[in-house]
Amino acid sequence: MLAWVVLAAAGAVYAWAGRHEMNPDGMSYLDVASAFMRGDWRMALNRHWSPLYPALLAVTLRVVRPTPYDEFATVQGLNFVIFLGALVSFEFLLSRLIRYHGTFTAKASSAGRFALPEWALRILGYLLFAYASLPLIP
Repeated sequence: MLAWVVLAAAGAVYAWAGRHEMNPDGMSYLDVASAFMRGDWRMALNRHWSPLYPALLAVTLRVVRPTPYDEFATVQGLNFVIFLGALVSFEFLLSRLIRYHGTFTAKASSAGRFALPEWALRILGYLLFAYASLPLIP
């Protein structure tokens, strides 16, 4: 639970710090989202850009209706929500891996081999998640 709070706070800080920034790929995704909103399916559905993220952007921009000044901040807000969804998914994966690992822990200890305890696996897992996902928010 503490890891969730820390990671959610770190994600919020990353999103807030990058609320006025956008990388070139983000600009392209905004263009594709605009194509979705216009109904320009030839541009919206192409072989280069994945359609799910621009579709989420289009829905978000349609619902929020930000000013041009606030458009980047709205995108960062969506990125933060996606990050939280990824965190929930990662927790599901990590808990299943730890449960699976638990079946081997008893065997390893009886055979005299070392097995990492659950708390160590959780710390390593959340550190790797933070390292891999936090830079993707802004």
